[in-house]
Amino acid sequence: MLKDDPLYHPRRKAAWYMRTREHQLTRMRQWRRAVHASAIHRLGTRCACCGEQHVTMLEIDHVKGGGHAETKSFNGNNFRIYQKIRDGQHAPGEYQVLCANCNHSKHRNGGTCEHRTETAPKVAHGEFP
Repeated sequence: MLKDDPLYHPRRKAAWYMRTREHQLTRMRQWRRAVHASAIHRLGTRCACCGEQHVTMLEIDHVKGGGHAETKSFNGNNFRIYQKIRDGQHAPGEYQVLCANCNHSKHRNGGTCEHRTETAPKVAHGEFP
């Protein structure tokens, strides 16, 4: 049993964590970036709407909606979706790559990005419709 191990002690564990915290956080960030990039590359390396190619701007979009429900099914961990895509455990056509702007626009406009609409309002700087 772990607690019977003479090297296990909550204070030792806390001390180890404090010594290696920055290193562990850096490794986790690098791993998350790698999973994000591999999921994006599996689906396509540009926004399906506007063609944006910077990987840091790209996000996964649920084509038919339902992203909130899927995130809830993973106990709020939406990063599991990226792992699922990276591992090829998704149905074809279930997800697409969108840039952050197009994804947000699609969410706000009832499922259609403003790039795809003819009547997208043009707003001058500082004005709101």
